[in-house]
Amino acid sequence: MAGGPISYERFAAGYPATWTLPLALLVAAFLVLLIVLGLRRDRLTAGGLAGGTAMFLMVAVFVTLVTILIWRVGTLWAPSRFRNWLAAVHPTTSGWLFLASFAALALAVFSYRYRRALARERLSDLFAGVLLNWLLGLLLATFATPGNSYLFLWPLLAALPFLAWTVLGTRDATNTLSRPGFALALLAATVTLLLWLPFLTRFFLANGLGAFFLLAGAIIFVTGMHLPLAAPWLSRAPGILGELLFIASLLFFAGGLSLR
Repeated sequence: MAGGPISYERFAAGYPATWTLPLALLVAAFLVLLIVLGLRRDRLTAGGLAGGTAMFLMVAVFVTLVTILIWRVGTLWAPSRFRNWLAAVHPTTSGWLFLASFAALALAVFSYRYRRALARERLSDLFAGVLLNWLLGLLLATFATPGNSYLFLWPLLAALPFLAWTVLGTRDATNTLSRPGFALALLAATVTLLLWLPFLTRFFLANGLGAFFLLAGAIIFVTGMHLPLAAPWLSRAPGILGELLFIASLLFFAGGLSLR
């Protein structure tokens, strides 16, 4: 059996490794079908979809590169202290503060960018762009690390009902959610958290500070699955939300530096 757990360990279930590629292709086919239907029914636009796809990828890459840059600057500024943190078998209090710092940084960039995007683009285009990036992650994981492909497969599958709801003529192509739309968006977000939170925690405990750049990118992907739930709130959020999260990131980072 392969494919990894599909829920928390006490509900874990495996599936044959031979299912990994067919399941990935099946989910990919459904996603492409929904996007084609959305374009034909004018629930999606080619320009908005391309922009949403590129923007999400750029946000994930930007956060990852900034995290790497900050960490490299830190190793040059205080090499002995950073080497000690990297050598720690288990994350220290400083490590958890650094993790909180980079998580806040990821959320700051995401909220700053998407708050502005939601003012001029439809939620359906932006979320379909997020899902195309998840599909890319699924295909890469399927061929590179099939045992971890479940992290992309099941959240993507859980997100398809919401996308279907937006392209089949409901009003949730806008930035507001009806009750059924909210329930479907909540399904995608819940499945994502159930799978990714235990994985990220174990990954951080196993790899410590040396894996921050991967964690920062993963946080962007997980946050992307919450875009439908966050969109109504982001549309009304204060203009300085991103700046406030960035300040929180700096405070967490300073707290980590202040501890030995």
